[in-house]
Amino acid sequence: MSNEVSRSVSKLNSSKFRQQMYAENIPEEMKQLPNWVCYRAFPNTEKIGKYKKQLVDPNIDSKITWAKSNERTTWGTYEKAVSFAMRNNCTGIAFALEKSLGICCVDLDDCFPDGKISDTAKTMLKQFGDTYSEKSISHNGIHIFLKGELPKEYVQRNEEIEMYDDVRFISMTGTKLLYSKSYLKTIPNLTAINKKYLGEKKIIVPQKITPIRCGLVDERVIIDELNYYPKYRALMSGDTSEYGGDKSRADIALCMGIAYYHKDVNTIDSVFRQSGLYREKWDSGGYAKITIQKAIPFQKKNFDWEAYYKRQSYTKTKSAQLDI
Repeated sequence: MSNEVSRSVSKLNSSKFRQQMYAENIPEEMKQLPNWVCYRAFPNTEKIGKYKKQLVDPNIDSKITWAKSNERTTWGTYEKAVSFAMRNNCTGIAFALEKSLGICCVDLDDCFPDGKISDTAKTMLKQFGDTYSEKSISHNGIHIFLKGELPKEYVQRNEEIEMYDDVRFISMTGTKLLYSKSYLKTIPNLTAINKKYLGEKKIIVPQKITPIRCGLVDERVIIDELNYYPKYRALMSGDTSEYGGDKSRADIALCMGIAYYHKDVNTIDSVFRQSGLYREKWDSGGYAKITIQKAIPFQKKNFDWEAYYKRQSYTKTKSAQLDI
Protein backbone atom coordinates (compact mmCIF):
# COMPACT_ATOMS: atom_id res chain seq x y z
CA MET A 1 0.00 0.00 0.00
CA SER A 2 1.33 3.41 -0.95
CA ASN A 3 2.32 5.97 1.70
CA GLU A 4 -0.45 8.28 0.47
CA VAL A 5 -3.14 5.66 1.02
CA SER A 6 -1.59 4.67 4.36
CA ARG A 7 -1.72 8.28 5.60
CA SER A 8 -5.30 8.64 4.39
CA VAL A 9 -6.38 5.43 6.12
CA SER A 10 -4.93 6.63 9.43
CA LYS A 11 -7.11 9.75 9.29
CA LEU A 12 -10.42 7.94 8.94
CA ASN A 13 -11.51 8.03 12.59
CA SER A 14 -14.63 10.10 11.94
CA SER A 15 -15.53 8.96 8.44
CA LYS A 16 -18.05 6.31 7.39
CA PHE A 17 -15.09 4.20 6.30
CA ARG A 18 -14.21 3.73 9.97
CA GLN A 19 -13.31 0.03 9.86
CA GLN A 20 -10.12 0.72 7.92
CA MET A 21 -8.57 2.46 10.94
CA TYR A 22 -7.05 -0.97 11.57
CA ALA A 23 -6.13 -1.75 7.96
CA GLU A 24 -2.51 -2.33 8.92
CA ASN A 25 -3.56 -5.57 10.66
CA ILE A 26 -4.82 -7.26 7.49
CA PRO A 27 -2.25 -9.82 6.25
CA GLU A 28 0.08 -8.48 3.58
CA GLU A 29 -0.44 -11.68 1.60
CA MET A 30 -4.11 -10.76 1.16
CA LYS A 31 -3.36 -7.10 0.39
CA GLN A 32 -1.15 -8.13 -2.52
CA LEU A 33 -4.01 -9.96 -4.25
CA PRO A 34 -6.41 -8.23 -6.72
CA ASN A 35 -9.43 -9.68 -4.88
CA TRP A 36 -10.87 -6.57 -3.30
CA VAL A 37 -14.21 -4.79 -3.58
CA CYS A 38 -16.01 -2.14 -1.52
CA TYR A 39 -19.25 -2.45 0.37
CA ARG A 40 -22.02 -0.36 1.83
CA ALA A 41 -23.69 -1.76 4.95
CA PHE A 42 -27.18 -1.10 6.25
CA PRO A 43 -28.82 -2.46 9.43
CA ASN A 44 -30.99 -5.49 8.67
CA THR A 45 -34.44 -4.63 10.01
CA GLU A 46 -35.43 -8.30 9.85
CA LYS A 47 -32.44 -9.55 11.88
CA ILE A 48 -31.38 -7.39 14.80
CA GLY A 49 -27.60 -6.93 14.98
CA LYS A 50 -27.11 -8.06 11.36
CA TYR A 51 -26.28 -5.98 8.31
CA LYS A 52 -27.30 -6.04 4.68
CA LYS A 53 -24.41 -5.30 2.33
CA GLN A 54 -24.15 -3.95 -1.17
CA LEU A 55 -20.89 -5.07 -2.78
CA VAL A 56 -19.42 -2.48 -5.12
CA ASP A 57 -16.97 -2.73 -8.04
CA PRO A 58 -13.99 -0.45 -7.17
CA ASN A 59 -12.94 -0.01 -10.79
CA ILE A 60 -15.75 2.24 -12.01
CA ASP A 61 -15.95 5.78 -10.65
CA SER A 62 -18.61 7.11 -12.99
CA LYS A 63 -21.40 5.08 -11.38
CA ILE A 64 -22.00 2.54 -8.63
CA THR A 65 -21.70 -0.93 -10.13
CA TRP A 66 -22.30 -4.10 -8.13
CA ALA A 67 -19.42 -6.50 -7.64
CA LYS A 68 -20.00 -10.20 -8.28
CA SER A 69 -18.36 -13.00 -6.34
CA ASN A 70 -17.90 -15.10 -9.48
CA GLU A 71 -16.61 -12.36 -11.80
CA ARG A 72 -12.99 -11.29 -11.29
CA THR A 73 -13.43 -8.27 -13.55
CA THR A 74 -15.54 -6.66 -10.80
CA TRP A 75 -12.71 -6.91 -8.24
CA GLY A 76 -9.70 -4.64 -7.87
CA THR A 77 -6.44 -4.19 -5.98
CA TYR A 78 -6.37 -3.40 -2.27
CA GLU A 79 -5.19 0.16 -2.93
CA LYS A 80 -7.91 0.73 -5.51
CA ALA A 81 -10.62 -0.57 -3.16
CA VAL A 82 -9.40 1.59 -0.24
CA SER A 83 -9.17 4.67 -2.43
CA PHE A 84 -12.61 4.11 -3.97
CA ALA A 85 -14.20 3.51 -0.55
CA MET A 86 -12.81 6.78 0.81
CA ARG A 87 -13.89 8.81 -2.23
CA ASN A 88 -17.38 7.35 -2.32
CA ASN A 89 -18.13 7.17 1.40
CA CYS A 90 -18.41 3.38 1.50
CA THR A 91 -18.60 1.47 4.77
CA GLY A 92 -15.56 -0.68 4.08
CA ILE A 93 -13.85 -3.18 1.81
CA ALA A 94 -14.34 -6.91 1.30
CA PHE A 95 -12.16 -9.79 0.13
CA ALA A 96 -13.30 -12.17 -2.61
CA LEU A 97 -12.50 -15.80 -1.81
CA GLU A 98 -11.35 -17.79 -4.80
CA LYS A 99 -10.68 -21.56 -4.81
CA SER A 100 -7.33 -21.27 -6.57
CA LEU A 101 -5.91 -19.10 -3.76
CA GLY A 102 -6.21 -21.80 -1.10
CA ILE A 103 -7.51 -19.23 1.41
CA CYS A 104 -10.39 -20.24 3.63
CA CYS A 105 -12.56 -18.19 5.99
CA VAL A 106 -14.28 -19.61 9.05
CA ASP A 107 -17.23 -17.33 9.80
CA LEU A 108 -18.69 -17.41 13.32
CA ASP A 109 -21.81 -15.53 14.44
CA ASP A 110 -23.00 -14.48 17.91
CA CYS A 111 -19.56 -14.93 19.46
CA PHE A 112 -19.99 -12.55 22.38
CA PRO A 113 -23.28 -13.21 24.18
CA ASP A 114 -23.46 -11.07 27.33
CA GLY A 115 -20.02 -9.70 26.47
CA LYS A 116 -18.27 -13.05 26.97
CA ILE A 117 -16.81 -15.15 24.18
CA SER A 118 -18.94 -18.19 23.26
CA ASP A 119 -17.79 -21.79 23.73
CA THR A 120 -17.96 -22.37 19.95
CA ALA A 121 -15.72 -19.36 19.27
CA LYS A 122 -13.24 -20.54 21.93
CA THR A 123 -13.14 -24.01 20.37
CA MET A 124 -12.56 -22.76 16.83
CA LEU A 125 -9.92 -20.20 17.83
CA LYS A 126 -8.08 -22.91 19.75
CA GLN A 127 -8.40 -25.25 16.76
CA PHE A 128 -6.73 -22.79 14.35
CA GLY A 129 -4.24 -21.12 16.68
CA ASP A 130 -2.76 -17.69 15.97
CA THR A 131 -3.75 -17.39 12.28
CA TYR A 132 -5.26 -14.00 11.35
CA SER A 133 -8.66 -13.51 13.02
CA GLU A 134 -10.76 -10.36 13.23
CA LYS A 135 -14.14 -9.18 14.48
CA SER A 136 -16.96 -8.73 11.97
CA ILE A 137 -18.51 -5.32 11.25
CA SER A 138 -21.16 -5.96 13.92
CA HIS A 139 -18.32 -6.77 16.37
CA ASN A 140 -20.43 -9.75 17.44
CA GLY A 141 -18.95 -12.20 14.96
CA ILE A 142 -15.46 -13.48 14.16
CA HIS A 143 -13.74 -14.22 10.83
CA ILE A 144 -10.83 -16.66 10.96
CA PHE A 145 -8.62 -16.65 7.85
CA LEU A 146 -6.23 -19.50 7.03
CA LYS A 147 -4.51 -21.41 4.26
CA GLY A 148 -5.95 -24.79 3.44
CA GLU A 149 -7.86 -26.83 0.91
CA LEU A 150 -11.49 -27.79 1.30
CA PRO A 151 -12.91 -30.66 -0.77
CA LYS A 152 -15.02 -29.88 -3.81
CA GLU A 153 -18.17 -31.02 -2.01
CA TYR A 154 -18.26 -29.95 1.62
CA VAL A 155 -20.74 -28.65 4.17
CA GLN A 156 -20.57 -24.86 4.19
CA ARG A 157 -22.63 -23.99 7.24
CA ASN A 158 -24.66 -25.01 10.24
CA GLU A 159 -26.33 -22.92 12.94
CA GLU A 160 -23.02 -21.78 14.48
CA ILE A 161 -20.18 -22.20 11.98
CA GLU A 162 -19.66 -21.34 8.30
CA MET A 163 -16.64 -22.27 6.18
CA TYR A 164 -15.95 -20.87 2.72
CA ASP A 165 -13.08 -20.88 0.22
CA ASP A 166 -14.73 -19.84 -3.05
CA VAL A 167 -17.35 -17.52 -4.60
CA ARG A 168 -17.83 -15.58 -1.38
CA PHE A 169 -17.17 -12.00 -0.22
CA ILE A 170 -15.90 -11.48 3.33
CA SER A 171 -16.28 -7.96 4.74
CA MET A 172 -13.03 -6.90 6.42
CA THR A 173 -12.53 -4.70 9.48
CA GLY A 174 -8.90 -5.16 10.52
CA THR A 175 -10.13 -5.37 14.13
CA LYS A 176 -7.69 -8.13 15.01
CA LEU A 177 -8.31 -10.40 17.99
CA LEU A 178 -5.86 -10.14 20.88
CA TYR A 179 -3.79 -13.28 20.20
CA SER A 180 -4.10 -13.20 16.42
CA LYS A 181 -1.09 -12.68 14.18
CA SER A 182 -1.19 -10.84 10.86
CA TYR A 183 -0.45 -13.91 8.78
CA LEU A 184 -2.30 -16.89 7.30
CA LYS A 185 -1.51 -20.17 8.99
CA THR A 186 -1.55 -23.34 6.87
CA ILE A 187 -3.96 -25.99 8.15
CA PRO A 188 -3.17 -29.33 6.47
CA ASN A 189 -6.20 -31.28 7.76
CA LEU A 190 -8.92 -28.81 6.87
CA THR A 191 -11.14 -31.45 5.25
CA ALA A 192 -11.19 -33.50 8.46
CA ILE A 193 -11.92 -30.39 10.54
CA ASN A 194 -14.77 -29.44 8.22
CA LYS A 195 -16.32 -32.89 8.59
CA LYS A 196 -15.82 -32.89 12.36
CA TYR A 197 -17.61 -29.62 13.01
CA LEU A 198 -20.04 -29.36 10.07
CA GLY A 199 -20.62 -33.00 9.15
CA GLU A 200 -20.76 -34.98 5.92
CA LYS A 201 -22.21 -33.57 2.73
CA LYS A 202 -25.66 -35.07 2.18
CA ILE A 203 -26.46 -36.25 -1.31
CA ILE A 204 -29.80 -34.80 -2.36
CA VAL A 205 -32.03 -37.40 -3.97
CA PRO A 206 -34.96 -35.90 -5.87
CA GLN A 207 -38.20 -36.77 -4.12
CA LYS A 208 -41.66 -37.18 -5.51
CA ILE A 209 -43.53 -33.96 -4.80
CA THR A 210 -47.27 -33.97 -4.21
CA PRO A 211 -48.52 -30.61 -5.50
CA ILE A 212 -50.94 -28.61 -3.39
CA ARG A 213 -54.23 -28.65 -5.23
CA CYS A 214 -55.71 -25.17 -5.17
CA GLY A 215 -57.40 -24.83 -8.52
CA LEU A 216 -55.90 -23.05 -11.51
CA VAL A 217 -52.79 -21.22 -10.39
CA ASP A 218 -52.22 -17.96 -12.20
CA GLU A 219 -48.44 -17.50 -12.40
CA ARG A 220 -49.04 -13.82 -13.00
CA VAL A 221 -50.64 -13.62 -9.54
CA ILE A 222 -47.58 -15.26 -7.96
CA ILE A 223 -45.24 -12.84 -9.71
CA ASP A 224 -47.35 -9.85 -8.68
CA GLU A 225 -47.44 -11.11 -5.09
CA LEU A 226 -43.65 -11.60 -5.03
CA ASN A 227 -43.05 -8.13 -6.42
CA TYR A 228 -45.04 -6.67 -3.54
CA TYR A 229 -42.21 -7.57 -1.13
CA PRO A 230 -38.86 -5.67 -1.51
CA LYS A 231 -36.77 -8.81 -0.88
CA TYR A 232 -38.45 -10.84 -3.62
CA ARG A 233 -38.86 -7.87 -5.93
CA ALA A 234 -35.06 -7.53 -5.87
CA LEU A 235 -34.58 -11.24 -6.56
CA MET A 236 -37.11 -11.20 -9.40
CA SER A 237 -35.12 -8.36 -10.98
CA GLY A 238 -31.90 -10.40 -10.67
CA ASP A 239 -30.42 -8.40 -7.77
CA THR A 240 -28.28 -10.72 -5.57
CA SER A 241 -26.63 -8.01 -3.45
CA GLU A 242 -28.40 -9.15 -0.27
CA TYR A 243 -26.62 -12.49 -0.73
CA GLY A 244 -23.19 -11.03 -1.40
CA GLY A 245 -23.52 -11.73 -5.10
CA ASP A 246 -23.92 -15.46 -4.40
CA LYS A 247 -26.34 -16.47 -7.14
CA SER A 248 -26.85 -20.00 -5.83
CA ARG A 249 -28.08 -18.73 -2.46
CA ALA A 250 -30.25 -16.16 -4.20
CA ASP A 251 -31.73 -18.90 -6.41
CA ILE A 252 -32.75 -20.96 -3.38
CA ALA A 253 -34.19 -17.89 -1.65
CA LEU A 254 -36.39 -17.06 -4.64
CA CYS A 255 -37.52 -20.68 -5.00
CA MET A 256 -38.49 -20.66 -1.30
CA GLY A 257 -40.54 -17.53 -1.93
CA ILE A 258 -42.31 -19.10 -4.91
CA ALA A 259 -42.88 -22.31 -2.91
CA TYR A 260 -44.97 -20.33 -0.44
CA TYR A 261 -47.53 -19.90 -3.21
CA HIS A 262 -47.21 -23.34 -4.78
CA LYS A 263 -44.98 -26.33 -4.01
CA ASP A 264 -45.34 -27.83 -7.47
CA VAL A 265 -41.90 -28.23 -9.08
CA ASN A 266 -43.11 -27.22 -12.54
CA THR A 267 -44.80 -24.06 -11.24
CA ILE A 268 -41.69 -22.99 -9.31
CA ASP A 269 -39.55 -23.67 -12.37
CA SER A 270 -41.85 -21.69 -14.66
CA VAL A 271 -42.01 -18.64 -12.38
CA PHE A 272 -38.24 -18.72 -11.80
CA ARG A 273 -37.66 -18.63 -15.57
CA GLN A 274 -39.52 -15.33 -15.67
CA SER A 275 -37.12 -13.75 -13.16
CA GLY A 276 -33.85 -11.90 -13.65
CA LEU A 277 -32.01 -14.78 -11.95
CA TYR A 278 -32.75 -17.18 -14.80
CA ARG A 279 -29.54 -18.00 -16.69
CA GLU A 280 -27.87 -20.81 -18.62
CA LYS A 281 -26.82 -22.68 -15.46
CA TRP A 282 -30.48 -23.24 -14.56
CA ASP A 283 -30.77 -25.75 -17.44
CA SER A 284 -27.46 -27.58 -16.89
CA GLY A 285 -26.62 -30.67 -14.86
CA GLY A 286 -29.96 -30.92 -13.12
CA TYR A 287 -29.25 -27.64 -11.29
CA ALA A 288 -32.86 -26.42 -11.49
CA LYS A 289 -34.36 -29.59 -10.04
CA ILE A 290 -31.77 -29.84 -7.25
CA THR A 291 -32.22 -26.17 -6.30
CA ILE A 292 -36.02 -26.50 -6.18
CA GLN A 293 -35.78 -29.72 -4.15
CA LYS A 294 -33.51 -27.93 -1.67
CA ALA A 295 -35.87 -24.97 -1.33
CA ILE A 296 -39.24 -26.69 -0.89
CA PRO A 297 -38.59 -28.33 2.53
CA PHE A 298 -37.51 -24.97 4.00
CA GLN A 299 -40.84 -23.35 3.14
CA LYS A 300 -43.22 -24.51 5.88
CA LYS A 301 -46.06 -22.11 5.06
CA ASN A 302 -48.67 -22.30 2.31
CA PHE A 303 -50.56 -19.49 0.61
CA ASP A 304 -54.35 -19.80 1.02
CA TRP A 305 -55.43 -19.91 -2.61
CA GLU A 306 -59.02 -20.80 -1.72
CA ALA A 307 -59.35 -17.62 0.38
CA TYR A 308 -57.62 -15.64 -2.38
CA TYR A 309 -60.07 -16.73 -5.07
CA LYS A 310 -63.02 -16.10 -2.74
CA ARG A 311 -61.76 -12.53 -2.26
CA GLN A 312 -61.36 -12.15 -6.01
CA SER A 313 -64.88 -13.47 -6.64
CA TYR A 314 -66.31 -11.15 -3.99
CA THR A 315 -64.50 -8.13 -5.47
CA LYS A 316 -65.75 -8.89 -8.98
CA THR A 317 -69.34 -9.36 -7.71
CA LYS A 318 -69.15 -6.12 -5.75
CA SER A 319 -67.82 -4.28 -8.80
CA ALA A 320 -70.62 -5.64 -10.95
CA GLN A 321 -73.18 -4.44 -8.43
CA LEU A 322 -71.67 -1.00 -8.41
CA ASP A 323 -71.90 -0.84 -12.20
CA ILE A 324 -75.61 -1.43 -12.16
